[in-house]
Amino acid sequence: MDKFFRYRMRIGMIFFLVFVMTVTCGCEPLRKKFTRKKKMAVDNQAVAILDPIDYPDKIRSTAESYKEHYDLWRVWHSDLATIIEDNANEKKIRYTLGQMWEQLTAMKKLLTLESQKSMSVYINDVEALAQEYEKPPAFRNKNAISSKVRALGRNVKEHFAPNKVHDLLIAL
Repeated sequence: MDKFFRYRMRIGMIFFLVFVMTVTCGCEPLRKKFTRKKKMAVDNQAVAILDPIDYPDKIRSTAESYKEHYDLWRVWHSDLATIIEDNANEKKIRYTLGQMWEQLTAMKKLLTLESQKSMSVYINDVEALAQEYEKPPAFRNKNAISSKVRALGRNVKEHFAPNKVHDLLIAL
């Protein structure tokens, strides 16, 4: 029995030494995980100071501004025609009509007084279309609304295209 006890003691001591060596030496990533790192002082780091650059304002002519609003109006007009044909929800149609109205009023501000009066007719047409969508859906005539939208597009393109109003623009 003494021999068996010594044998177990030796085995126990070997396992204990292997355990102690593993814990103290261990693998490096495991050791790094559990060691606390010292905090770095912020003063030691160099802080970059950037000089702001002032860019000049973009100067656009009246013709460029008018063309931009006209192009946006054409996009909103084509979207409206598509939306009405696809039976989209009323909220989207009202939003599109509002965007068309904004572009037409911006175009109107860039025109002379005489041409502003004729542009007001088309702005009123957009407002009338918006009022059509205030009515319940059962009282709306989809074909009549579609024809009004097409006529509005045709008239604005015919009378207020950028190449036709070049002489009617105000100077900024």
